Amino acid sequence: MNNKVYFYQNNPCIIIRDVNEEFAEIRLSHHFAGDMELTGQCMGCNVGDSDNKLSCTCDEHSWIIEEVQEEENLLLVMCEKRLLSEIPVEHMDISALAQERKRWQERLAKTKDLHEEWRLDLNVKKSKSESLKLEIDALKKDVEANRVIRQQSEKGIDDLTQEYNKIIVTIGYGQKQITMKEYDRLLKRDETLSKLEAGGVDNWEWYDESINPTVT
Repeated sequence: MNNKVYFYQNNPCIIIRDVNEEFAEIRLSHHFAGDMELTGQCMGCNVGDSDNKLSCTCDEHSWIIEEVQEEENLLLVMCEKRLLSEIPVEHMDISALAQERKRWQERLAKTKDLHEEWRLDLNVKKSKSESLKLEIDALKKDVEANRVIRQQSEKGIDDLTQEYNKIIVTIGYGQKQITMKEYDRLLKRDETLSKLEAGGVDNWEWYDESINPTVT
């Protein structure tokens, strides 16, 4: 055991036994942190070192060692070595803390800028999404309207076709009356026969007999 003073949770302590590389048994003055004040033995203690010019010059904090030696304030504690520091929080380099604070502020500001950029981009995407949704809804309505118009048109065509087919026409010298549907059918058959005759089908054997079966 040596008299080198460490600080555990801002309480002064002395290592009395190394357990292993990670743990040690310490003698801890557990009332120290709540009552801790600077010694007032030097200008650095009285003024503080926030300007990083007047640091504590007390002789190895001998007053702290004396405090740790007080039996009534002692505890034996098993702790992790990584939690031991060589100086109390009050004596940490204020400028280093300020720089660390500044770095965190810069990171926070950068994060805020990125968040704002992301928020604006998200708003743009939301606006585009809403615009596209409106366009899709409008197109759906157009499709539905066109479907209805098509159904009505098809029904109208069917109705007109039926009315057309019912029209009576008079043909030939005999003034024979037939419907337009029958009339169209005859026109198509005449067109087919004309094409066949133009192709020579009128020279087919038994053609005349087939055309005029009553002729002997």
